[in-house]
Amino acid sequence: MARVVNQGVQRFSRAASGAWSRVLDTGRSLAVLPIRLGFGLIFFAHGAQKLFGLFGGGGIAGTADQFDAMGFRPGLLFALIAGLLEVVGGLFLAFGVITRLVAAALALEMLIVTLQVHWPNGFFMNWANKPGVGHGIEYPLALLVGLLAIVIYGAGAVSVDRQISHPHQPPRLVTGKPPGTPSGPSR
Repeated sequence: MARVVNQGVQRFSRAASGAWSRVLDTGRSLAVLPIRLGFGLIFFAHGAQKLFGLFGGGGIAGTADQFDAMGFRPGLLFALIAGLLEVVGGLFLAFGVITRLVAAALALEMLIVTLQVHWPNGFFMNWANKPGVGHGIEYPLALLVGLLAIVIYGAGAVSVDRQISHPHQPPRLVTGKPPGTPSGPSR
């Protein structure tokens, strides 16, 4: 019986290790770095508005009231979840920590925001800030599709995920040439 249990534990451990490796694995390109940094800053700032009232935000009490008014009840719980996800998720995105999972969680949040909050207002942002007119889906949709790209590719070269999954491979600039192709003019 102990042998059967031990074999089951070993199988589970190998499967979990393989799944975790796939979550952390990422390419060597630097191309995703500015996207990660920009999105990290955006989400961190929005989360700081929700939780702490920074950058002109309503803080947790004001955010809870807004969530209640939008039909997300209890507003305080949803405000805490959204604020924590955005603050921690923004930092994790910026540093490339469990990036695929974080980007997937933030993408789910943006899908909910797109469909539940902004969909009735059409496509475009309310650039003129007309009173009584909300913003359309354009901004959360842009965040959503960018996050999905990060879920697909991973964190990229300069990330904690890359250091864990490929600790001895340096970053690679995207040059359009296959690896190993000599630089300089070809004759």
